[in-house]
Amino acid sequence: MKKFIKWFLILLVIIFVTSAVISSMDRQKKLKEPHIGLVTLEGILYDIDFVSGALDDFARNPMITGVLVRVNSPGGVVTPSQELYSLIRHYPKPVWAFHDGLAASGALFATIGADRIGTQSTTITGSIGVIIRSINARELYEKIGIEEITVKTGPFKNILSTNQPLGDDERRILEELIGDSYDEFVNAIASSRDMDKQLLIDIADGRIFSGLRAVEYGLADEISSYHEFRNKFAQELQVHPDNYFVYQRSRGERLRELLSTVQATFDTSVSMMYLLD
Repeated sequence: MKKFIKWFLILLVIIFVTSAVISSMDRQKKLKEPHIGLVTLEGILYDIDFVSGALDDFARNPMITGVLVRVNSPGGVVTPSQELYSLIRHYPKPVWAFHDGLAASGALFATIGADRIGTQSTTITGSIGVIIRSINARELYEKIGIEEITVKTGPFKNILSTNQPLGDDERRILEELIGDSYDEFVNAIASSRDMDKQLLIDIADGRIFSGLRAVEYGLADEISSYHEFRNKFAQELQVHPDNYFVYQRSRGERLRELLSTVQATFDTSVSMMYLLD
C-alpha cells in the first residue's frame, strides 16, 4: 500500500510539472495584434496563484492592452482577497471586473479596485464583513469518553479550542482581530469607489444584495451581460472585440487547486479567517 501511495504521488508530481511547462509555453505564445486578457476568479478564495499568475503574464505581454476579470466566487480567506485587491488596484494596465452570478465578501474585496465594475442585475454580492466560527464540543467529548490534553505556553495559545467555552478575554481578542480585517475591507471599498465611509458602513453589516442594488449603492458601475461588458471594454481600448486571450488553467494547476482545497478543508487554521462562510 505504501509503495502504491509513493508511486501515485510521484505520478501526480510528473503530471503537474509537465502540464505547468506546457501551459507556460502556451501562455508565452506571441500575439500579433492587441488583445484583452481574460481571467476568471471562481470558487472559494484559498489562494490567488492562478489569477496573480495571469496578471503577471498579461503585464509582461505588450499585446495585452487591458485585463478583464470575470468573477463567480462567494469569497474566502482574508489575506488572499486583500492581496488580489492590491494587485488589481495598482495594476499597470486597465482592469475591468465583471461580477457574474456571485461576487460576495472576499470576491468583492478582491475586485473592488478595478477601474470599472459590471454586474448582472441578479448577481449575489455584498456580504461585507468578517467571520470566525468554532464549536464547543466539550459535552460531546465527555459523553463519548474523549479527553483532550493540551500543553501550551500562554493562556490564549489554544483559543477556539473545541473542548472549552469561549472566555471574555478570548472573545475580545477575536473581535479585535476581525475588527482590523473589517476596517481594511471597508477602507478599501471607500477608497476605490470614492464612497462616504459612514454611508458605506450602513450597508456593510454582512447583508447580501443583488447586482441591481450594488449599482444603486455605488459598488458597481453598470448592469450588463458579460459579453456586452467585454465588447464595451474592447471599444474603450480600441481592440477588435474578437481579440481576447483567455488565461486557462493547466491540468497541473487544476490538480494543485484540488489538492489545496482538500488540504484546506482539513486545516483548522484556514477555517478561522473567512470573509464568507
